Amino acid sequence: MGKLIDVTAHGTSTNDDGFGDVTNGTSDQIYDRALLEKTGLTKVLSSHLALHHRDVDGSTSESENVLTSAYDEKGILRDTTNTYGDVVFCSRSGSRGS
Repeated sequence: MGKLIDVTAHGTSTNDDGFGDVTNGTSDQIYDRALLEKTGLTKVLSSHLALHHRDVDGSTSESENVLTSAYDEKGILRDTTNTYGDVVFCSRSGSRGS
């Protein structure tokens, strides 16, 4: 019987509201490899989400989010940290804000 030695995850998404507003996203997950080797449990160590949105008027916005988790030696969740990156808006004229 085989033994799982590593886990990763990557995903992409596109959402079109039907009126010309489109959001594209990517997500990546990193798993706690030390915990996997020790216990066989697959637990997400960090998750990164990046979104890019374009409105029908040409304005855009971008955002990022990173969720980091910490587990004890038995794989019990002990702490999480959620970090939001700057949300950047850009109007059709090119002016930027956050």
